[in-house]
Amino acid sequence: CPSALGSCEEPPFNTMDDNMIPKSRVRFTISCSKLRNKDTLSKSDPMCIVNVKTGNSEEFTFVGRTEWQRDNLNPTFRHKIDMDYTFETKQTLRFIIIDVDDPNNVPEKYVPHSKEGDLLGMGEVLMSSLMGSRNQTATLKLLAQKPGKDYGTVTINAEQIADDARPDDALVCHLFGRDLARKDGPLGKSDPFLVITRTTKQGQTQEVFKTEVVKQDLNPSWKPMRINVIKLCNGDLDAKFHIACFDWDRMSSNDLIGEVDCCVQDILDKKDLILVDPKKPAKNVGTICCDKASILRLPSFLDYLTEGVDLYLTVGIDFTLSNGALDDPTSLHYADPSGAWNAYQESIIAVGEVLLPYDKDGKVAVLGYGGIPEGEKDANFCFALNGNEAAPEAVGVQGVLDAYAAALKRTKLFGPTNLAPLITKANMIAKETSKRSYQVLMIMTDGEITDMVQTVDAIVASSDLPMSIVIVGVGNKHHAMEFTNMKILDGDEKGLVDSNRKVQKRDIVQFVPFCHDGKGMDQTELAKAVLHEIPLQLVQHYVALGEKPKAWKDSPFDMLPVDEALAAIVNDSRMAGKGRP
Repeated sequence: CPSALGSCEEPPFNTMDDNMIPKSRVRFTISCSKLRNKDTLSKSDPMCIVNVKTGNSEEFTFVGRTEWQRDNLNPTFRHKIDMDYTFETKQTLRFIIIDVDDPNNVPEKYVPHSKEGDLLGMGEVLMSSLMGSRNQTATLKLLAQKPGKDYGTVTINAEQIADDARPDDALVCHLFGRDLARKDGPLGKSDPFLVITRTTKQGQTQEVFKTEVVKQDLNPSWKPMRINVIKLCNGDLDAKFHIACFDWDRMSSNDLIGEVDCCVQDILDKKDLILVDPKKPAKNVGTICCDKASILRLPSFLDYLTEGVDLYLTVGIDFTLSNGALDDPTSLHYADPSGAWNAYQESIIAVGEVLLPYDKDGKVAVLGYGGIPEGEKDANFCFALNGNEAAPEAVGVQGVLDAYAAALKRTKLFGPTNLAPLITKANMIAKETSKRSYQVLMIMTDGEITDMVQTVDAIVASSDLPMSIVIVGVGNKHHAMEFTNMKILDGDEKGLVDSNRKVQKRDIVQFVPFCHDGKGMDQTELAKAVLHEIPLQLVQHYVALGEKPKAWKDSPFDMLPVDEALAAIVNDSRMAGKGRP
């Protein structure tokens, strides 16, 4: 058993680390309703303090606070709170509403009965629940000193902070000239071309783009141009850059027709850019015009999530004999009388607590493989843990744990480790579900696959569907495995090819070895390792379908061509391949 998560000696090229995808930033708009009055001669003066704790930590840290509002029991705070959002990490948000006596001396943490403010109420919500909710809005009932008492509500709306530019953003536009000045005598026409430059913070001038020369034309139309937005303006759509229009000369230096400073937003707004000749500023030397302009962009995970894409979880649990007898304390399925979780329970909790809040109904199909269910004679490689094959779902993390515990009592451990039937079942679920739903199949196993060919076939079929597969290789010091075939399925070093020579459409498998040593490994790290690649894989799926985020409908953004977008995703993941988290 690998001694820790991510113990591969040489990281494959297509793994991702924390630098793979920039952390998304979200912004909270906060309001309250029907707050209790704490002041005797006036109304309460509320302020909201926002704290967060990560994973299973008990410590909350300060995120930000709103302004203080005088005499207001139904405030809508003007000051918004920004913070990082990380999909694979459990983030618990706490919103504390206090009545402020001194707005210049407000604590980051609420201290009961402190002179700085009295508690009006507090509410907690998971970031994943907030981001997975309708319109990314949650209304929380405030709690305070007396349980059951009405302290009002706090409503939080979260929105992705609109970034001016992303690394692959490209301005695509068609520019043309109108009534350019003659530079080759009264009878000749200019041979115009454009040079676009920017000035760096150090004051240096950098050439960014140069058009082709259009011969003998005072109303030239240049070929559509494409310029990386970071290179053009460092991602600031309102930052000025310089366009110079020259007349090309074969035998002498080029003549300046005119120049103009503008920004990307001017191009997107299709503004006429009036050229100025610095030697004759009053003279009309022509105009640069634009009739088509947009920014090509690679969509993000939040672009799809905020438009209503639903994530749901399917769980597959290994019931093979190699896990060890159920009454053996060294068994991977051992139910510890002390209440300590075994490796399977740890995995369910770690992944379920992060992923399930994104699922609108919280239902999880819980399947087993490799065991002999009660009433059957032979090993079954895909059976419902609740015994209902037509409706194998449990509700919530606790529902999954309960189904697992009940199944252990009525399932005989057997074998071998055949995964293909389980993956095929998940493929059927994905086909029968809405296109706007994305499945994460988590398979937990303690050993090597015994139906490798069939499993590869099933995974290649999965790569066309809205789904990802995460395989958690469980073990402990008593059950050590190398998981060689699992690393092959991960597909990071080489894409999978099925028995009909069909190549998988995209890499959808993430394998994570989990050595359960009894010390209670941090569930935050396990969830992070298991779910790290899901956002990129989801984007890859919808990009491959050519599905532009609905939020871009009235924006200047357009999606990169499908082939190019997919190449950008693969290239980014290769560049970031420095080992698993």
